[in-house]
Amino acid sequence: MRAAIAVTLARNACPNLTETLQNLASDESAAVRAGLATALGLCGWPGARPLIVALTQDPDRAVRTHANVALDRIQERHSST
Repeated sequence: MRAAIAVTLARNACPNLTETLQNLASDESAAVRAGLATALGLCGWPGARPLIVALTQDPDRAVRTHANVALDRIQERHSST
């Protein structure tokens, strides 16, 4: 429920949320991409799963690690509900 509220608030604050997330996912900085994966995993938004899956294929090992942890968090959160 909190994730849905956060997404709704983000959409209202940033109408181009999808574009913004895609821009962050393709940022030059691996730290930005890893941070994005972590943030998406923490919010637990299942709609972000395709983007996180794409980050699991990132050339940087740290980004892949953060993305895999994020996928695990989303899976845990939604399998327990």
